[in-house]
Amino acid sequence: MRTSADGGGPMPLQRLQTTNGRLDEFDRDMLRFVVSWAPYGGPPDDEILPRFGILSYELTERIRELAYISGQHGVSFEDRRLLQRALTTVDRRGAAG
Repeated sequence: MRTSADGGGPMPLQRLQTTNGRLDEFDRDMLRFVVSWAPYGGPPDDEILPRFGILSYELTERIRELAYISGQHGVSFEDRRLLQRALTTVDRRGAAG
């Protein structure tokens, strides 16, 4: 898991702004994970915390912020597609819950 410099918690999303909106492997892994659970209504809560060190609602917020920030920067077509699929999954999950 990617953590902040002080060793506590996930990296802040503001970091994306300093990398010109490019997604790193942690971001992509998180997005792929969410998309892989799409046919089942999204990932179960008990899978998110051990894998990424964040709670379910934080995962949703993180994906939304990644989508927002990356929309302000040039990202690859593949990353945009992955982000959109993950965003659709968490939005459907939120609407169902």
